[in-house]
Formats: sequence, structure tokens, C-alpha cells
Amino acid sequence: SIKRDADGNTTNTATYTANPKNPSGFQETKRVDVTGKPHRNPDGKVVPTPHVKEAGQKGVRPARPDELPRKK
Repeated sequence: SIKRDADGNTTNTATYTANPKNPSGFQETKRVDVTGKPHRNPDGKVVPTPHVKEAGQKGVRPARPDELPRKK
């Protein structure tokens, strides 16, 4: 899924997989936050935006160029 701001710019993208145990039937496996504030990981390290949150990962990591949406 892709979320956009009022100007149509991508704010984040998310990938989901089927998960019958989850009430929605889906589980987020990866989210790329393109805009917004930096994230503070549990170990105290601050990761600037854009960053990536993956299922099973504690905290976030910097996004790779291939994970970012293309500009308009």
C-alpha cells in the first residue's frame, strides 16, 4: 500500500502478507517511511528518515535507494 500527503507525495509504503491469526487477516512485513521524524530505536540509536521497519526487526534501519518510491 502507498500513503500520500495532500500534495500527492508519497509519505510511506507498506508490504503485507496473509496472516489468518491476525484479526485483519494480514500482517505488515515491511514499511518504508519516506517522510516524518527520525526514529529512535530501542538501543537509543536515532535513525533519520527515510527508514525501514521490517517484521521481526527491533527498531528500524536506513532505507536503501531501491526501497524508496520514484519521484513524480
